[in-house]
Amino acid sequence: SMYMWKGKFKDAKEVMLCIKTLEKNLKLIEELIAQHHSYAVPEIAGVEVKRINNAYQKWMQEVMD
Repeated sequence: SMYMWKGKFKDAKEVMLCIKTLEKNLKLIEELIAQHHSYAVPEIAGVEVKRINNAYQKWMQEVMD
């Protein structure tokens, strides 16, 4: 990753973490990442899923409730 931080150019290795969850859990996950991430301002982005197969959606709801 290349970015500007406090007026200086930074070059760092990063790893992207992809978490699948229900929308009701997003705030908690965002708080956990913010508390434990080494960056002062980590990127936390959500992606809206337009379509997902019924069996997987049912399974997610069962295990996350």
